[in-house]
Amino acid sequence: MKIAELYSTQRNLRRKEQIKELVKSIQNNEYIEPVLLSESEDGKVQVENGHHRVIAYYLSGRDVLKEDEYILLNGDTGRIRICKIEKLMALWC
Repeated sequence: MKIAELYSTQRNLRRKEQIKELVKSIQNNEYIEPVLLSESEDGKVQVENGHHRVIAYYLSGRDVLKEDEYILLNGDTGRIRICKIEKLMALWC
């Protein structure tokens, strides 16, 4: 799953301080809970849970989430798409 193609369902990051630790964990190949994604009828995929984890994967040098790093739900979850994930990343970087 390409990180740049994901949409955010949050306007900001609530706990930015945890991103550095997540990056370290990813670089050390430690277990990270899968990110929860959903795919709507229009084919767009949004982050339902795991915005900090997605940004940590990106900051660790990754452009994609591997299949075992996310769970993809089909259908509308009722959460509003706010922006592309890269806009949310700009708040941290």
